[in-house]
Amino acid sequence: MRVPFEGGSPEPLVSGYLFMRPLLTPPNLILAAGAVPSNNGDVILSVPLAGGSVTTIATLDDAIVNGFATDGTYIYFSDSRGVNAIPMAPDSSRPNIISLVPGLPDIIGAFGGELLIAYAQGAVESVPLPPRANSPVTSRGSCPPGPTDLMRCGANACWLAGTNTLEELGPSDSAPRAITLTGRASDAFDVAFDSTDAYVIGTDVESAGDFLERVPLDGSPPVLLASTPSSSSRAVAVDDACVYWSSSQGILSLAKTSDGFFAQ
Repeated sequence: MRVPFEGGSPEPLVSGYLFMRPLLTPPNLILAAGAVPSNNGDVILSVPLAGGSVTTIATLDDAIVNGFATDGTYIYFSDSRGVNAIPMAPDSSRPNIISLVPGLPDIIGAFGGELLIAYAQGAVESVPLPPRANSPVTSRGSCPPGPTDLMRCGANACWLAGTNTLEELGPSDSAPRAITLTGRASDAFDVAFDSTDAYVIGTDVESAGDFLERVPLDGSPPVLLASTPSSSSRAVAVDDACVYWSSSQGILSLAKTSDGFFAQ
C-alpha cells in the first residue's frame, strides 16, 4: 500500500501474493512475491509508484529466501542454490540469472562496487560488482548471529545483528564496527538508518515496554524519542525529515530533530 504523509486512507498498489519487504527504486517499487497461482517458485514484480500496470521482471523456478536487494541495474536474491543476480530489464519468459556464490545468507546488499553478504551465524563476506558467475569472495570479518535490516548509512553499510548490536562497515574496512545497544530499546526488533544515526524500535528488558530511540553512530548516548504500545507487527523507517514507526494504533511520525519524549 501507499500511505499519504499528510494522513488519509492507504491506497493499495498490488495484492494477491505473499510479499517480502519491498525495494524502493524511484519511480518503481520492486517486489518479490510468493504464493503465485500456477507457479511453484516466486516472481519479481515492478510496481510504478505513479500508477500503471505491474510488470513481471522474472518468473523463477525456486523460492527467494531472506536476501533481496538491488543497485538499480541488477536485482540480487538468494534461493536454495545460493546468491544470484538478474537484470532489472524484464524478460519474464527467460530470466537471465547469474549465480554468484553458494550458501544461504540472511542479508545481502549492494554498496558501491561490491555486494555485501552476511550469514545467520555471523560470517560477513563481499563479492565485486558488476555481477559475474562464480565471483571471488572476500571475507569481511564477522558479527553476532542473526543479522537483519541491512541498509545504507551515508557511504557505509549498516545493519542490526542479533537483538542488541548495530554493525557499520565502510568500503575500505576489513571488518564491521559494532555498537552495543544499551538504552530503553536494547532488545531491538527493527532499525532504520540515515547518515549519522540509527532509529531503533525495541523492548526494554527491565520494564518490558516498547520504545523508539535515536542512536548516534558515533557512539554518543542514545536519545529516547517515544514509547509505543506493544504490537506483533512493529517497524521503523526514516527519511530526510521524520522517523516513522508502526504499532497497534497505526503508523506515526516524529521529526528527526526531536529531543523530547513522546508517550503514545
